Amino acid sequence: MNKKLDKKPLGESLRIPFSKRNYQLLGLSFLLIVIGFVLMYVGDEGRGKPEVIYSFRHTTLPVMFIMLGFVCTAIGIMKRFNAPQ
Repeated sequence: MNKKLDKKPLGESLRIPFSKRNYQLLGLSFLLIVIGFVLMYVGDEGRGKPEVIYSFRHTTLPVMFIMLGFVCTAIGIMKRFNAPQ
């Protein structure tokens, strides 16, 4: 049984799956998610106070940051940017 092997020449470089732009988007998405969780945190002074827990800053705004981070993650993984030649 004779199998042909696809061998690349030694000078040919391997293709990296993501470009620099993809990694920048993934970094931005990680940062947005972390900011969202930091905004969601209620310190010791706000524990048990419904006006603090259910405020815009602690419920709505962090969710927007986290969802935007997940969308940027999906774009960073799925989108293929043209690598500079």
